[in-house]
Amino acid sequence: MNRLHVGGFLLLLSTLLSACMSSTNVDIGENWVDYEESMPSSLTIEIVERYKSSNNLLVQKIMDLASKYPALEVNIRSTPNAVESQTPWMFGREGVGDPPDLIELTPNQMKIWFYHGKLEALGISEPQYQDYVIHSSDGYSLGVMTKINPLIVYYNQEIFRRHGLEPPSEDWDWQQFEHVISILKEAGENVYILMTPYLLEWVTINHYNGQIADPSGMAFGGYLDSAEAIQAAEWILGVDTQYEDYKNRGSEQQPLISPIPLDLIEDNMALAVDYAYYLQSAGITNYETIIQRNNRIGIAPLPGGSDVVNPAHISGLAMLSSSKNKESAMTFLRYMLEESADFYRDTMIQTHHAGATEELPSETSEGWKVLMQEARRSVPASLLMVQDQMQWGNRIRFFPPYHAMKAGQSAKDALMQYAEVIDLQFDDFYTDLEYFSLCMKQRSGVCW
Repeated sequence: MNRLHVGGFLLLLSTLLSACMSSTNVDIGENWVDYEESMPSSLTIEIVERYKSSNNLLVQKIMDLASKYPALEVNIRSTPNAVESQTPWMFGREGVGDPPDLIELTPNQMKIWFYHGKLEALGISEPQYQDYVIHSSDGYSLGVMTKINPLIVYYNQEIFRRHGLEPPSEDWDWQQFEHVISILKEAGENVYILMTPYLLEWVTINHYNGQIADPSGMAFGGYLDSAEAIQAAEWILGVDTQYEDYKNRGSEQQPLISPIPLDLIEDNMALAVDYAYYLQSAGITNYETIIQRNNRIGIAPLPGGSDVVNPAHISGLAMLSSSKNKESAMTFLRYMLEESADFYRDTMIQTHHAGATEELPSETSEGWKVLMQEARRSVPASLLMVQDQMQWGNRIRFFPPYHAMKAGQSAKDALMQYAEVIDLQFDDFYTDLEYFSLCMKQRSGVCW
């Protein structure tokens, strides 16, 4: 197997001079250490950001911590592609390359790498932090959230007015949602709700009170092919969004990842459900770009009221078990938690900085309120393996159940076969981490 190389890193080296602080203690699991005596002189953090920006809030937090400890040398690595960051030392070849102390991963990556002993349990047990911490299948705290990319509703305000429809409200229910879809479809308007893993999970959870994975999020047999998931798949197919209507908008050289941005901007779509960031269509990467180019487009919360669960793309910083600077790493993770007046706000700002070129929208805008509402009710999407899958998640030609159902196979059989395939792949990941490495390098199976 060829070794996987690290590429596209931006190295920021800072040894900042400021007045020394007085001795302070920090809890690292069960051990207490004194900064002045034990604080190492180095900390390397590897993050994923598609667009490098000096305004990146996560980078600012790292440098703020460095400014408090003049002797601390901080190295920040930045890559736009999470696959490139899976360096050889993570796959059983320690001593090859230069591993960081903290690395930005998705929850599923954390669970698999922790199982193989590559990550350190953090020992963060305070109740007030549990919503911001990513846990292993058996309850260990593995990472602190850094980004949330939630599903949102896009709608064309002019088309809604044309058909006598009120804008989606903050607490619209599923019945109202289905009524809006029915009116729009009968009027010949385009509605974009495709059979993707994430939209299937969203409908399964919120419309049919089911789930597509077991509580650990790592087993799919009996869940992805459950009665609730089957109903959800049939509901999505019933909306009758034809992928074939949109797939030709790109070219072989530059295929569109998600067709909805262009169709929304061109007033060719009345309603869509998709992620807020990483849409990747003709240079349009996020909701704010769409709104700026067409002020008739609005965004709204997912339907269902206060109990909605949003299967979002989530990532966080985890600590390598091989780190020689665990005290410094733990200090920064706790700094993220303890110094934030509103952790969800910070996380959404970090997501924007890493995935958008536009200025951050006003926090008093309706769009920002929608984003914050969805961030607060987000959970990790069950079928997200690597962060750059954010760029590819809507290319449903890579979701086998959709094509099987379109070819006439029952939803039950299509989902059952896919659940078996995924479970076999996860079994391989737990048997040997090299399988996960190969999956990511080839972008095959669930790693696409």
